[in-house]
Amino acid sequence: MGSARSAFVISALLCVSSPALAVEGEAPSKDRHDGGVLGQTSIRAYGALVPVEWGTDGNRLGWGTGFDVSYGVARMVRISLGLAYHRTQAQPGADWDELRQVTTSMGLVATANFVRPWFDFGLGYYEEERVYSGGLDFTERTAASSFTLIEKTFGYIWGGGVGFHLSESVGIEVGGRFHGAFTNLGGGDPLQLLSLQAGLSYAIR
Repeated sequence: MGSARSAFVISALLCVSSPALAVEGEAPSKDRHDGGVLGQTSIRAYGALVPVEWGTDGNRLGWGTGFDVSYGVARMVRISLGLAYHRTQAQPGADWDELRQVTTSMGLVATANFVRPWFDFGLGYYEEERVYSGGLDFTERTAASSFTLIEKTFGYIWGGGVGFHLSESVGIEVGGRFHGAFTNLGGGDPLQLLSLQAGLSYAIR
């Protein structure tokens, strides 16, 4: 009688503890960071400030905007394709520039839960549109000498930053990217542009 009662108690304890053990065993497999960025598609939209832009007429401030789409090909590696637009401020007696660009890059991303540093590098196609005003005094003569010049070139891109992931899908990213041209635009200095960026990202796995 005593042995039967003991067997019943042991069986009841095993039935109660088995689900808990099963849940504990499944928990690691549900960690969304186990695979890093592998198989993850991420869309990022951002605004940018241009504190430094070297051109034929010296340093000028500017602004920009853009977006890119990336896909994780390994736990800490992603490839990206991006489109962006930058414009430098006009100065008296000088031209203003519009820069349209298409870039492709490879990046390294940390797999931490909340703060994820990143670094990327790649190539870009740049199209720069320059408008020469002809001077401060807008007269018939200066108007006639005004013209628009469009230059196209290939270049390189590299940069880094930090992502703050607020949830499994939504994050805030801040960082900077440096753009440089392989050839001179308009026969002047090669394009060199530093873009400080901040924006939102959305990840899909």
